[in-house]
Amino acid sequence: MKSVYGLMTNAGSGNEFLYDLGVWETEEEAGNYLRNEMPYSSGIWVEALTVNDALPEALEIDGDEMVECSMCQIEYNHADIIEIDDVNVCINCEPAYRENIPG
Repeated sequence: MKSVYGLMTNAGSGNEFLYDLGVWETEEEAGNYLRNEMPYSSGIWVEALTVNDALPEALEIDGDEMVECSMCQIEYNHADIIEIDDVNVCINCEPAYRENIPG
C-alpha cells in the first residue's frame, strides 16, 4: 500500500476526491498546488489517500532488452515471449510450437 495526497471537497452528499486535478507524493506538494493554482477556491482541502501499489519499487523491468523468438527469429519484449522448456517462443508462434513440440 502506498500513501499519496489529493484534493478533496464536500459535494453535499459526502466528501469527494477531485481526481482530475491529480495526486502528489507529499502533503506539502499538494498544499502548494492548492495555494498557487487555486488561491480563490474555498471548501477544498488536502487529504491522504491509500492506494494499492501494484508494482513494488524494488521491481524494475528493463524495457530495452529484447528477446528473440526461436521460431520466427523476430525480437520481442519480455511480455510477448513465452518460455516453453527453455525455448523462447513469441505469442504468435506459440500455437504452432505447441502442436509440434519436439521430443
